[in-house]
Amino acid sequence: MIKNLLVACILIMLGTNAIAQNTFSISGVVRDKKDGLPGASIYLSGYKIATVADNDGKFKLSNLKPGSYDLLVQLVGYLPYSKSVIISDKSVQVELVLKENVAQLDEVVIRADPNRQKYINQFKEFFIGKTPNAAQCRILNPQVLNVDFDITRSTLTVSTTEFLIVENKALGYRLKYMLDHFEYNSRTHIIFYSGHPFLKN
Repeated sequence: MIKNLLVACILIMLGTNAIAQNTFSISGVVRDKKDGLPGASIYLSGYKIATVADNDGKFKLSNLKPGSYDLLVQLVGYLPYSKSVIISDKSVQVELVLKENVAQLDEVVIRADPNRQKYINQFKEFFIGKTPNAAQCRILNPQVLNVDFDITRSTLTVSTTEFLIVENKALGYRLKYMLDHFEYNSRTHIIFYSGHPFLKN
């Protein structure tokens, strides 16, 4: 009886181990309204895993364990794109449709804003923090930030159509961050922001 129980336990452990070692993939195509988009960069948020779409816009991210993943896509001329994907017990195929980043000429005109640097400094303080490590962090491309302060609502909003690149010299890494939205209300002191990080070496 004990021998049979021991054999059963070993078989269960081996079966569980085999399931745990299974890996899957996320594959698919990146396209606009009609065609595949070659050269699009596809990242997994929170991981050092990325790939580039081939000439037909097709891609594949392999050796993934079951779980929830956020796909981030970047391509010059198109708005950044994110999609949540769940892997349970099989590989997943997705279609990622990008929208063109249409910049009107009148929107490109740069208006001198004497408060822009002040607002960017506020954003950095709330986004990166004020710890000793934060003092060694910097945003390498602050020029991509669109900053607006609504006086009637006392609300600072920050957005961007490109990845923010943040360098942390204290910990020795860089990350790309897809900022979806940032908002700070100076009356209530409530801060809200959302986005997706991608770790880089």
